[in-house]
Amino acid sequence: MKEMFNSLKSSSGAAKILVMDDDEAVRDNFCYMLEKIKFSAQSVRDGNEAIRVYDEARRDKRPFDIVIMDLRIKCGAGALETISKLSVIDPEAKIILSSVFCDHPAMVNPRGYGFKASLPKPYTIEELSRVLECAMSDSKKREPQF
Repeated sequence: MKEMFNSLKSSSGAAKILVMDDDEAVRDNFCYMLEKIKFSAQSVRDGNEAIRVYDEARRDKRPFDIVIMDLRIKCGAGALETISKLSVIDPEAKIILSSVFCDHPAMVNPRGYGFKASLPKPYTIEELSRVLECAMSDSKKREPQF
């Protein structure tokens, strides 16, 4: 497991992850897990905030390596609305879809919707690590199976 965490680094050190979720507890849990495995994490509440923070980081030459987005946001743009706008800003953005709605078509076929992978909630730190590894490698191999 330690080798997996060590391989998940950007060219500038620990990978920088942006987490988008409207549930504060989920955001806190994501960031805790990410920091536990030595990632740099920042969280936002909705798609509009995600786009603003992502774009600012790119312009400041401190880009995010991966974005993890919740499928549905109660009061704001969710992942499906946000990915199209984020892809205009950065066509190479590595975006992971996360949701409790495991049977949603985008969760079943994330690449068909522009995502690198999907992460069903709830998840373990090992599952999170596998999905991050898949997204960081950006290979055409199949998504991790849970």
